[in-house]
Amino acid sequence: MKTIKSFVFAICFLGATGAIAQSTAGNGTVLNSDVQPLRLSEHVNRATQQSVATEQSLLSQNSITVADGERPLTDFAINEVSEPLGDAARRLRAEHEGVKKATTVFVK
Repeated sequence: MKTIKSFVFAICFLGATGAIAQSTAGNGTVLNSDVQPLRLSEHVNRATQQSVATEQSLLSQNSITVADGERPLTDFAINEVSEPLGDAARRLRAEHEGVKKATTVFVK
């Protein structure tokens, strides 16, 4: 019985310590619950009118790539004819009707 009491006391003590730790700031002062308005710090690099930067190439410097024209999307299409959904359902129903049925039925 004494171990249970000491265990409950230890849990309560740790819970109270955690609650106090959450409600205090880093320097030991208690945080208040007043609403504080959002204050954004001034950013030094704010948007100003500047000259346009010099052109930079995005291509790698070790190879040359040359392309002429565009290829139509039909060049990449796969000619695959799929079975319509209705035909597939009829075929599966016909296969299901031809399957051997169970001869014994167990009823509780």
